[in-house]
Amino acid sequence: MATSGRPDDVRARLAQGEREVVVSASLFREENKSSCLVRVGMPYSDPNGITVPKIKSKLLKLMESAPDAFVVTGDDGRVITTNAAFLEMVQVPAEERAHGESLERWLGRGGVDLDILLANLRHHGSLRLFGTTLRGDLGEPTDVEISAVTVMNGGQPCFGFAIRDVSRRLSPRAQSERSLPPSLEHLTELIGRVALKDLVREATDVIERLCIEAALELTGDNRASAAEMLGLSRQSLYVKLRRYGLGPLSPEGAD
Repeated sequence: MATSGRPDDVRARLAQGEREVVVSASLFREENKSSCLVRVGMPYSDPNGITVPKIKSKLLKLMESAPDAFVVTGDDGRVITTNAAFLEMVQVPAEERAHGESLERWLGRGGVDLDILLANLRHHGSLRLFGTTLRGDLGEPTDVEISAVTVMNGGQPCFGFAIRDVSRRLSPRAQSERSLPPSLEHLTELIGRVALKDLVREATDVIERLCIEAALELTGDNRASAAEMLGLSRQSLYVKLRRYGLGPLSPEGAD
């Protein structure tokens, strides 16, 4: 501590009782005097008593100060611990306010997004570049990409989510510079040769198909989740899948 000014966190037991705590300390100067600030806190754990996996302390400190948001949840998607960037992104003033909350609270599509994330982590163990939005408590949405990984801790899975703000990359100017899908480019070529009402009808069909394809891709071809994401009944989605010839149809009531 004398050389670095900030040692690694250490675990200790209180003199009275068996309770385990985490102790950290740092030096600071005030009015030409050196003082030591000592912090004593409880080890991070979720409501089920699952503690955060023991990771190298330097890596933990790196994640804490990283510019990208990072959050660890239990198997149920409830927050165990976060870094400062996550708290700033979701506009929560203190980590204690986020602890125990479901990640669904801040995801743009709520339970649908969380179900997709957890299903992929349970099945594949990891997930990369899942696009969605994060809603802050003050109402500010942020376009994000989420990558996640599963870590086993004492036989129980914990999920680590790295969340990157991509709103600058997806700014209106950047979006306007993107090329249109070929089907929409074809429609623009028909302007002046086809009646507007026919163009609008065909454009609506193209956009509807693109949205359905995107929902199926995001949900790993889970028809029930895709229908919920699109705000459709499952039967309505099957009708549209049949109309656009989008893959084999599941029997009614199955996925």
